[in-house]
Amino acid sequence: MELFGFEIKRSKSESEKSFVPPHDDGSIESIKAGGYYGTYFDIEGTANSETQLIKRYRDISQMGDVDAAIEDVVNDAIANLDDEKPVKLNLDNVQQSATVKKAIVSEFDGVLRMLDFNTRAQDYFRRWYIDGRIFFHKVIDTEKPKEGLKDVRYVDPRKIRKVREIKKEKDKKSQVTLVKDVQEYFVFDEKGIATNSQLSYRSEAVNEKAIKVSKDAVTYCTSGLVDQDRNIPLSYLHKAIRPANQLRMMENAVVIYRITRAPERRIFYIDVGNLPTGKAEQYLKDVMSRYRNKLVYDSDTGEIRDDK
Repeated sequence: MELFGFEIKRSKSESEKSFVPPHDDGSIESIKAGGYYGTYFDIEGTANSETQLIKRYRDISQMGDVDAAIEDVVNDAIANLDDEKPVKLNLDNVQQSATVKKAIVSEFDGVLRMLDFNTRAQDYFRRWYIDGRIFFHKVIDTEKPKEGLKDVRYVDPRKIRKVREIKKEKDKKSQVTLVKDVQEYFVFDEKGIATNSQLSYRSEAVNEKAIKVSKDAVTYCTSGLVDQDRNIPLSYLHKAIRPANQLRMMENAVVIYRITRAPERRIFYIDVGNLPTGKAEQYLKDVMSRYRNKLVYDSDTGEIRDDK
């Protein structure tokens, strides 16, 4: 299978067998063509795919109250002092020689320089906190791999997804279906990964125009919260969707109520007491003339002015 990017080869033991695949951490299980689609009408308004979910997270993050809460979290998580780095590498418990530790620290500092981490750490953390996941493409010179990373580039999580192809075979002795091989890679599509994890039978998750990227060429980190039913990584803002929508609905309702009540609030209740009909009407006309608005055109400024 041809994959874009580089791959680090690892030795595989043929004696290690299991009937369940390794932990999927939110990746798609790729199913070959031949299934069918089942759909339904969703009355609860839940997100059907990761793209819709991320869009909803970003939508509520634009609200004033949610944005203020996110700013507090980001400011408490990332140090923003001139004499303090936002992240440090501690190798005290690593059982390696001083030369190896020095090389690790040098590479770590190089990655931080590529990311411009000292100035963009809060931006990266904010993206990860809102989206619930973050992806980076590691760029190397495939002809000179020993030179290491050339660049680290951010990837929109709506356009990339981890895919897992599981090959199974039946054991001849026990007749138990065992996992023979697991191939993992990433799929990048400029138009977005259009998948639906709630369908009973998911079709092939990779379309013809998508790019298959080696898993070693992409670094990613999820929030650690996974919806076990739909196998979708969640954001820490997931629990804020309901109260944010309720707050938005209440604010809109207050505005609408005040607009509809505005004409009623301009009504004058004039008490005429026991006055005769003629004097009551005269008193009413006096009050009307006193509070009548007269629109006057101001030739100096060119505006319409209210004369009470």
